[in-house]
Amino acid sequence: MTVIFFILTIVFLYISIYAFYFAIISFMSRYRRKFVRNGMYNKTNYNNNIVVIVYAHNQENSVASLLEMLNKQKYPKENFKTYIILDNCTDNSSNRLETIGGANIFRVGESYTVGRDESISQLLDRLIVFKNINAYVFLGANRCIDENFIASVNQGLMTHDVLVGSTVLKGSPSTLQEKIIDCYNTYENNILNTSRSMLGLSTLINSECCAIKQNVIEKVQCIDFKDLNSELKYSVMLSKLNYKTSFDPNIITYLDRENYEIRKPSFSYKISLLKNSLPILLKSNALFGEFVLSVVQPCISVLILLMIFYAWLVMGFSIEEPFGLILNSVFYLCVSGLLVISFIYSLLNSKLSFKESLYFCMYPVYSAVLLLRKCPVIKQICDITQNVKRQSNIEKHSIPVLVSAGDKKMKCKIDLIENNGMIKAVFSFKNKKQSTDYHLSAYDAIKNISNMLAEKEYEIVDPETKQIIEHGSFDLEICQNCKYFTTRIDGINIVKGTCSCQESNITDLEKIVMLWQHCDNYAQAKEKIVDINNYRKDN
Repeated sequence: MTVIFFILTIVFLYISIYAFYFAIISFMSRYRRKFVRNGMYNKTNYNNNIVVIVYAHNQENSVASLLEMLNKQKYPKENFKTYIILDNCTDNSSNRLETIGGANIFRVGESYTVGRDESISQLLDRLIVFKNINAYVFLGANRCIDENFIASVNQGLMTHDVLVGSTVLKGSPSTLQEKIIDCYNTYENNILNTSRSMLGLSTLINSECCAIKQNVIEKVQCIDFKDLNSELKYSVMLSKLNYKTSFDPNIITYLDRENYEIRKPSFSYKISLLKNSLPILLKSNALFGEFVLSVVQPCISVLILLMIFYAWLVMGFSIEEPFGLILNSVFYLCVSGLLVISFIYSLLNSKLSFKESLYFCMYPVYSAVLLLRKCPVIKQICDITQNVKRQSNIEKHSIPVLVSAGDKKMKCKIDLIENNGMIKAVFSFKNKKQSTDYHLSAYDAIKNISNMLAEKEYEIVDPETKQIIEHGSFDLEICQNCKYFTTRIDGINIVKGTCSCQESNITDLEKIVMLWQHCDNYAQAKEKIVDINNYRKDN
């Protein structure tokens, strides 16, 4: 029982700290209107050179409409350019855009869909060499903007390096679900995101509406817009490098309701990210520490359930010291009162009417229904009913490799296993396996397995004397471990590099290689394996 009370005490202390944090957030919302007004009228005479990048995949009507809006911007034409990425588009997008004009078309994926992350990385590789670019703006093709959008981005860039805009849902909500989501989105923008911005805290980046300065891209050397979990990982990395991702309520994009989803990274991924960040938490800046801890803050529904449970606990049990000092009715009432008062005060400052506030208060029920929908048994029943094929979030990529021990070469296999954005490498030889921990990138996972193999030692025994005549280590013969290989930063999950071998017959256009490839010109160069964290820090 003592262990249980100890765990409950730690959890309740965390909730108490969160209650104090939420009270500060609510108090700051009092100055929201002044904050928005100051940002709106804080004019500047300096115009940044901005590149707008729009990613589209078979979104002919929406991307054409967005281009027309970009052409009508109240911003000097000579200070911004538009690049539209068409990823394996089989519709009439290209012809429509060329007819409208005003954009550079970048086509990728002739026979397959490349994806947002890789497509944008390819374009940035070409644009980053131009020193006259000050910032990049990333937009989703399904977004709508007003004529002052780029001007608002330019104002925000005067004081911030990374900006995230506000999403407003178009039209009036009709169903109960739409009303709940609409009120939640309004509350999140007006209270949570705006208050954090006023306090100088980071927020989660949104690849469909954000702006990043050129110097940040040059420092980080990558973007990671693969999915919501990747965006969270990228936001954490930016905060570690002391780049704050600031929310700007004056940068507004409009989105159809059917295209909107509440942005919540998976809980398991957030826990994994927190676990991997703990070793460097105390050594990093305060901005990084606060942001990492904020990603696991309790949601409203969980908080309500915990407070009800604690109410039953403090009334039904006699708790002895030292736990009784924390888990007692007085302390419970103080924390509960602080949460209730803060919540009511935040509602008053959220621009929600009384009726809309009631809809917002139904969000915990809506959230609980979504959680139940994700339970394995219920999800399976729903999927069968709706005839939906379930997809696993675990992906496995098997790679044949060579491992050398002296003059002897062995054919083996490496499995790269991705689970919720984290990757581990599993080395297989006959019936033996060796596995790494989960890493943020394939590069780090392969580096780890290479080091593990290098630590193994082989022995050559003289058949006559039975004495060991040679010692050595295993060498994983892949491009990443070759002296001709140079890392190519193509995202956080680095999987590519360039080959500088002059003896190879490949052309310049084909010198991009994958980390795990192998050729006859392989030459061991373990000193060439770089620590990607140091690489980003030094570059």
